[in-house]
Amino acid sequence: MVEIDRRTVLLGGAAAVVLAASTLVVPGRASATTPIGPETPVEPVAFDSPTWGALPLLDRQVFTMMSQVFAAFRAHGHAIWGDYRLDRTQVVFPHWPGGEGVPGYAYVVNARRPASLGDAQPVDLPGALRLGAVHRITRGAGMDAALSPNGTVGTADIAGVPTLIIGFGTSDVIRGLLDFGTWFAARVLVHEAFHAHGATWAEYPLPDGQGQPFPADYPRDAENAALALLEDAVLGLPLDQPAPAAAEKLRTYLAIRAVREDRLPEIAWREGPYQSREGTARFVEDRYVRLSGHRLADRSADLSTGPELLGWIGRRRGYPVGAACGELLEAVVGPRWRTWMPLGKTPGDVAAAVLGLPTGGRRDRLVAEAKETHDYPRLLDLVRRADLPHA
Repeated sequence: MVEIDRRTVLLGGAAAVVLAASTLVVPGRASATTPIGPETPVEPVAFDSPTWGALPLLDRQVFTMMSQVFAAFRAHGHAIWGDYRLDRTQVVFPHWPGGEGVPGYAYVVNARRPASLGDAQPVDLPGALRLGAVHRITRGAGMDAALSPNGTVGTADIAGVPTLIIGFGTSDVIRGLLDFGTWFAARVLVHEAFHAHGATWAEYPLPDGQGQPFPADYPRDAENAALALLEDAVLGLPLDQPAPAAAEKLRTYLAIRAVREDRLPEIAWREGPYQSREGTARFVEDRYVRLSGHRLADRSADLSTGPELLGWIGRRRGYPVGAACGELLEAVVGPRWRTWMPLGKTPGDVAAAVLGLPTGGRRDRLVAEAKETHDYPRLLDLVRRADLPHA
């Protein structure tokens, strides 16, 4: 039974499968018994290195974090996502000095041809970081690309090499720079860089003339919203189950989704883009976190007001729903489900193709059992008290 307290706080989507904690050596980790959380400060190791000691704190935090991220991908890259290998990607880290200033320098990691990026000078970092060759540039093609980061994690083609652009520091010109002072940045970096990895994937299909769906335009239907929360409750149960149990959980989700789509066909394309792109990126993010031995974030959502509920149903729940379906598919068919994602599918779509859609009496039974197990009247009452129609 999923409990919802009087403050109507729902656990934000799917609870993750519990994987064995990694034995990675994590630079800056204060205690082997205290998992790193998103709010944990990044504490650089005190190496006996003049070069390391002379670097600004923020620069050392960047290298400390990337050392751990690269180690996670070296050890668990296949489990995180096959050909998505941050540890093998050319990355430019421009330093934004604050205010309206522009970067005066940038670091380059995994440079294929350092001279193609500019006046590349080797940075003598401690070998224990295992970052390979790191260079510092102040001008050239790498710096030119760094001036237009195009988001939190941008991309550029520099001399024919796909390159990630990840700024650090502060800026009044560029919004959304990562704060490398806490480990939350590592999760965001892995998530956003995965979007860059999938930049050539097909988009989830939308009706002709329809742009990106927004929560403000989402149907304010109480029954549909309550059924969506029922899906969340089904997917929010532990996912570390054998294949038959995982398949039954997916079938229950698909049965509820089919009832919702019969009621409001438009929800398929309103929710699909978020479950496809963002759900898959959340799957990758959470796998990185768990396999690193870090602590998952508390993603509880207060759904006691109409606007919060509308934002959840119309957008935010797509992240955990897609991620949960992905984890369940891993249990049922292994990683081969991932080969469908470049085709513009959601993990739920893949589950329907693999397992088939429950129909007739079987569908009715699965929905009825879920409603009884998860106290559907309480979910419907939550939606009505939030006054969704007037959000």
